[in-house]
Amino acid sequence: MQQASLPGFEPLSCWVDEEVVVPVSGRPLRLKYVLVKSVAQLDTMEAVLVATRDITHDTETSGLVPALGARVIGHAFAAQTGPAEISLWYIPIRHLLEEGQLDAGMVSQVVARVLAAQGRCGWAHGKFDWGMCRADGIDTIARERHDVLVLANAENENEPSFGLKGLAVRHCLAGAKDDEEALDKWMKTDARGLGLKFKKRAKVDLEAVETLGEPTYLERFGYARTPIEMCGRYACRDVFYTLYLWLIHYAAVPNTFPRLYQREMRVAECLHDMEWTGLPLDEALVRKTHDWTSALVRHWLGEVRRLVGDNEFLPTDAAVRKLLYEDYKLTAPKWTKGGASKTKQTSVDREARKLLSVQHPEHAPLFDALENLAKASKYHTTYAVNFLRYYDGAGRIHPSYNQLDARDERGTPVTGRLSSQAPNVQNITRDPIKLTDEIIAIIVALLGARDEAPLAEINVRRYFGVPKGYVRFYIDFSQIELRVLAWFCQDPNLLRAYRENLDVHQMTMDMLSLARPIAKQVNFLTIYGGTENALALRMPGYFKDPDGTRAEAKRILDAFFTKYTGIKLFEARFAAEMRRNHNEFLSPFGRPRRIPEISSPQKWERQAAQRKMMSSIISGTAADLMKECMLRTRDILRERSPRSYLAQSVHDELVFDLWAGDDYRGLLGTLIESMESWPMFSDAGPSGLGQGVPIQVSCAWTTTTWADKKEVERRDGAFDFSTIG
Repeated sequence: MQQASLPGFEPLSCWVDEEVVVPVSGRPLRLKYVLVKSVAQLDTMEAVLVATRDITHDTETSGLVPALGARVIGHAFAAQTGPAEISLWYIPIRHLLEEGQLDAGMVSQVVARVLAAQGRCGWAHGKFDWGMCRADGIDTIARERHDVLVLANAENENEPSFGLKGLAVRHCLAGAKDDEEALDKWMKTDARGLGLKFKKRAKVDLEAVETLGEPTYLERFGYARTPIEMCGRYACRDVFYTLYLWLIHYAAVPNTFPRLYQREMRVAECLHDMEWTGLPLDEALVRKTHDWTSALVRHWLGEVRRLVGDNEFLPTDAAVRKLLYEDYKLTAPKWTKGGASKTKQTSVDREARKLLSVQHPEHAPLFDALENLAKASKYHTTYAVNFLRYYDGAGRIHPSYNQLDARDERGTPVTGRLSSQAPNVQNITRDPIKLTDEIIAIIVALLGARDEAPLAEINVRRYFGVPKGYVRFYIDFSQIELRVLAWFCQDPNLLRAYRENLDVHQMTMDMLSLARPIAKQVNFLTIYGGTENALALRMPGYFKDPDGTRAEAKRILDAFFTKYTGIKLFEARFAAEMRRNHNEFLSPFGRPRRIPEISSPQKWERQAAQRKMMSSIISGTAADLMKECMLRTRDILRERSPRSYLAQSVHDELVFDLWAGDDYRGLLGTLIESMESWPMFSDAGPSGLGQGVPIQVSCAWTTTTWADKKEVERRDGAFDFSTIG
C-alpha cells in the first residue's frame, strides 16, 4: 500500500495483522485486525457481525457537524470471534490521499444491515456516530444501543474525565493513548504544511469586520487526510476499548442503576434527533447585526485606546491587569485564580472593574469604555460570529448537546443538567443592545448610511424564527428547584406557599422586609449554597460599600434561615445520612452521587461539600425530572403528531414546534399535563412521609421569533388556549 507522507516526517505504519495484549484484568487477549479493501472482505465482515450478539462501532469523520458537510471517512467494528479473541475491522471509504477504497454507498448499505440486525451495539459517544451514519443514509438502528461514556458516568460521576482514552488508560490498557498521540503528531505536521491552525481558531480580530476566521485543520479535514493504516489502527483500538469497557469493566451498571442508565440512553437518542433537526436561524439578520456589532467593537476599542493613550493597546486580561495595577498603581479590590498556572492573581473581571470605577472616578470613562467593549464583543463573537460559523446554509444551526457534566478544577457540582455548544443556544442573553441615536451614529460613521428599515435594538432572540406552518410553544417549569427543595426539606413555610399557590418570593419579601429582586436572589441562592459574598454582589450599593453590603447580606441570610428552619435541618440531616452511607446518596430518579469531602476533617472542606451536596440533590433531581419530561413528551408527539417535534431544551424549559395542521391546542394540553403529573412529588414527601408539592409549568407561544413570545394566561388553575393563534 502507498503510504502518505510529509516532508520532515517519518512515515509511520502502525498496522499489524494481529497482536496479543494484556488488559488490566490480566487475561491476555488476541486482537485480529482486518483492513477491509475488497468486497470479499466486506462480505465476510458482514456475515460475522450480523451473527454476533454484541458488537461495537465507531466512525472516523471529516469533521464534527454533518450539516456543515462532515462525512464518514471510515467505519470500525469490533466483535469477539473466539475464546480470548477479538476481531477488529476498519473500512476506509473517503480518505483523501490514498486510492483503492470501497464505494461509500455500498459500505453504507452493509453498515445499515449490520446495525439493523438482532443484538446489541456499543459506542463511545454514540450520539455523534448516529448523526454521522444518518448523513450517509443509515437512519435505522434496530440493535439495542449502549454507550460506554454514559455507563462510566452512571458508575462513577467523579471520574476525572469521560473521554474514551482516559477511561481505557485507567481500566483497560496503560498505553491506550499511544495511537492517538501518533495520529495527532501526523495531523499537526500536515496542518503546519498547509498553513492551518490545527484545533483552535485564532481569536477574533477586534479591528476586522469579517471575523469568521479560516476553519481549523480539524474543521476542514477531520481525519480525511490521515494515512489509512494509521487511522485504521487508531479506529480499531477505539472499538476494542469500547467493547472491553462495555462488557468487562462496566458490565454491571445497567443492572445496578437500571432506571438511570435506560433514561440516559433514551435521552441520547432524543438529543440526537434535536441536533439533527436543528433550529431555524435568520441568517440575513445575523449578518446585518454582525457588521453592526463589529463597528461597535471597533469604536469602543478606539475609545479605550484613546483613553489609555496607546493606539496599539489590546485589552486582554494581562494588558488590563498591567495597566491598572502596575501603570496606574491602583489597589486590587479582589484576587482570583486564573491563567495557565492557576496561581492567585489580581482580578480584572467585571466586578473588579466596577469596584475600581467607584473608588477611582477619575478613571470612570475608561471603565465605561471597557464595559461597552466587553458587551459589544460578547454580541459580536459569541452570537454573530459563532452563529454564522455554524450556519448550515439551509436556514438552520445544529447545536451539539452535552449530556454529561463537564469536569473542572473548581469542583462544580454534578447535576446531570444538559448544556450545549457549537454554538451554545442555552445561554442566550435577554439584554439587547438598544440602538440609540448615539449607537446608530457610531454604526453609520463606520459602515456608511443605512438604507434598510431601522431596528430598535440588536436582540439575539430575534435570530430564532419559527418554521412555516408551525406554532412554537415554550413550556417552562415554575420554580422547579425551589419546589424540589420544599419537597425534600418539608419546611412549613415553603410547603404552605406551594400547597396554597402563594407567591414564595412575596412571602420572603414580607417576612424579611426585602425588595422583591433581593428576595428572589435569597430564595434561589439557598439551592446552590450561596454565601453572603454571592448575595452581596447582587445587592444595590455593593460597589460603593462592599464590606457593609456583605455584612447586610449575612444578616439577611441569617434571618432567612430563621424563618425557613427546615432548610438547614434538612441539610444537616442529609449530610449525616451521607456520611453513614459512605459519602453517597441515591436521588429519587436513581442517580448515585458520591461526595468524599463530606467526611473531610477540614471544616471548610466539609462546608463546601455540603453546599455541593445541596446543589447536587436539588438541581440534580430537577435535571432528571426534566429529562423524564423530554422522553414523555417525545413519545406523545410521535403518537399524536409526527410532524411536531421537541425543538430545544433550555435549562428548565422545553421548546416545541407543533404542526398547526393538527389539533395543536389539544396536543399542547396533553404535553402540559404530562409535565405536571408527578404523583411522587405532589402526593407525599420523600419516602412517602410528609406533604407533597405540586409541579407546575408556565406556557408561552409565538409564530414569529423567540423575542415575540406571548404568555398563555392561567385562570383558576387552567390555561386559556383560546388566545393562541
